[in-house]
Amino acid sequence: MRDSRRAIPRTLREPDGIIGGQTTSEDPIQCRTCPQTSESGERKFAEPSDEPIVRRMKTYSHAVVVHWGDTDPAKIVFYPNYFVWFDESTRMYFDSVGLNWDTLMDKYGVVGFPIVDAHAKFLLPSMFRDEILVESSIEKWNEKTFVVKHVIYNKGQKSVEGEETRVWALRHPDDPTRLRSGIIPAEIIQAFE
Repeated sequence: MRDSRRAIPRTLREPDGIIGGQTTSEDPIQCRTCPQTSESGERKFAEPSDEPIVRRMKTYSHAVVVHWGDTDPAKIVFYPNYFVWFDESTRMYFDSVGLNWDTLMDKYGVVGFPIVDAHAKFLLPSMFRDEILVESSIEKWNEKTFVVKHVIYNKGQKSVEGEETRVWALRHPDDPTRLRSGIIPAEIIQAFE
């Protein structure tokens, strides 16, 4: 049976193999430097301490069907595809809390969230035609960066763990061809709580 989404240009549809998605229960994170908002509305970052501030963050999850093109000759997922799914999941995670990336660009002048660190730990293989579950959550907020944690489950078993560190990127005021990091607004962090 043909997937009717293939007739729609890729920029106007969800990524191949994505099956719905939802923001679910909140997961606690420990943050030693999470921003705190004073009674006057001023946002300050606390000095690191031995006592972490525990905050609860929403988790986003969606299913992905592994297609033939996602696999290597052994019919297991070719590892770069996990990073594609991490990236897609991050965008859909933002969408799920009402932070469409186009709106963020218009409202805050952010030009994107470049990845400055990404890694994964491959625990179990996923194969052609498997339906995997991708769960994403913000693990840590820093002043100008944030860490997105991804966990992929296959048949209920954890198969991949990954993280991306992303920068809140703005155009450089002196040279629009360059980027600079900016301070993440408090309302962005609050949308994930």
